[in-house]
Amino acid sequence: MADIDYASRLFSGQAKEAPPEQQVDYASKLFSGTPSIGAAPSLEKPPVAISEPSMAASAGTAFMGGVPTDKQAAINYFAKQRGISPRRYTVIDGDIAYQADDGKFYKEIVGAGAKAAYYAPDVLEMAPDIAAGIALAPTALVNELLGAGGVGGLFAAINFARQKIAQALSG
Repeated sequence: MADIDYASRLFSGQAKEAPPEQQVDYASKLFSGTPSIGAAPSLEKPPVAISEPSMAASAGTAFMGGVPTDKQAAINYFAKQRGISPRRYTVIDGDIAYQADDGKFYKEIVGAGAKAAYYAPDVLEMAPDIAAGIALAPTALVNELLGAGGVGGLFAAINFARQKIAQALSG
């Protein structure tokens, strides 16, 4: 007895035979060596980013690139400074790198000074929070919500300002 395609019967009012199931010989496909859907990924080596200070951002550029809290906004800023497309940027092992005209990838942040400058906005953002926490500590003894709310409100305001600055920088 033939299988009935109920969907066709429902919409057309006539019964049709279902197409025959396709038999697959998985063992032959496995040992034939021909690639198919779901084949193993390529074994190419991922790109390597070169740490070359002469090809990296200056400390001032690194500082401004560190203002945005997400890497894509930082990439947009660095690309704008170099005058190249953000598509030439990638993140390799957690570092922002760009592809130069020679086809190689170079890290944008290289050296202790540039790294310190890049992460300085994170540290500077926390300084007012720490100061507010110290200043509002006595109020926490009387009213915990006032102390926590003051620190939290200040943190939110500083983070909002940082995001607006980063948005203006990255375009």
